[in-house]
Amino acid sequence: MLQIPAGKVFSRLIGSAGNIPIAWMDRISQGYRDDTAVISSFKERVGDEVTAMTLDDPNFMKHVKNGFIAKLYRHQANKEAIVIKAVEDLQDNPLIDDGSEPSDDFMNKFERYAEDASSDDLRQLYAKLLVGEIRNAGSISPATLHFVSMLEPDTTQLINRVLPHATLQGYVYKDAIKPPLSVAEEILLVIAGFWVLNMNVDHQLNTKNGGREHGSLLKQTILPLRDELGFMIHGAANKIISVQVHVMSRAGIDLLKIINQDFDVNSLVEFFCKKGATTCSLGKFVRQPNDEYSLENRREIPCPVPLAA
Repeated sequence: MLQIPAGKVFSRLIGSAGNIPIAWMDRISQGYRDDTAVISSFKERVGDEVTAMTLDDPNFMKHVKNGFIAKLYRHQANKEAIVIKAVEDLQDNPLIDDGSEPSDDFMNKFERYAEDASSDDLRQLYAKLLVGEIRNAGSISPATLHFVSMLEPDTTQLINRVLPHATLQGYVYKDAIKPPLSVAEEILLVIAGFWVLNMNVDHQLNTKNGGREHGSLLKQTILPLRDELGFMIHGAANKIISVQVHVMSRAGIDLLKIINQDFDVNSLVEFFCKKGATTCSLGKFVRQPNDEYSLENRREIPCPVPLAA
């Protein structure tokens, strides 16, 4: 049974498009045409004057009915496909409580954008956004909704490739992505507003807790990845590992939080080992007083490739 806020949201999407549900529109597509309902819905969209002019021309009225109904059908089918995916998401990951009801302002924007989500990737993305807003009303910004509305299917697929390599701080270790993105693909995500290219980041292995290997002092640095997931790089003392990262926009970070793809740890391990790390660890990222942090319940991950010279 769907909780009340989710049920109200889904009912709104299924029952919209001039209060014509998809089952009713299926009957229309098979030849059962209710002129009164069509005229009423058309009047809502274009006004009384244009509707009166249309009714005076039987041939034009026929074209209007066919075209307008086809458009309503397409819009409603897109929204109902999103609802189905959202319900499946909530079945896989049920709400802890009743959830929260998205605002009318959010739903008005969401409906307008969702009507045109004709590809499966975009429908899945909109379903994730809707579920995220049901879980935490206000978490999806209008800018993120607008960003998603502008995405083309190929851009959506690129974003799905990138998110497993993105941190909640907004960094993407782009050289860890396999297969690597082409320059054209990277620029496409810039144009889309997903990220900004090439920020230099230095990871210096000079934190306190070290060890020894073959007589050399070892040091480490800790990186936050997702929520409580942390990553530790081990290597020679005071070694600086310089990398280039792409920095995600607010919309990109919102998508990361909502879609919540697993982080590709193995690719990151391979990437840092090529950069000079001797081994890596994964564990619970814990913030300590005075801006310090630690990694608890560590699990060491050995380098899978020959160490850098």
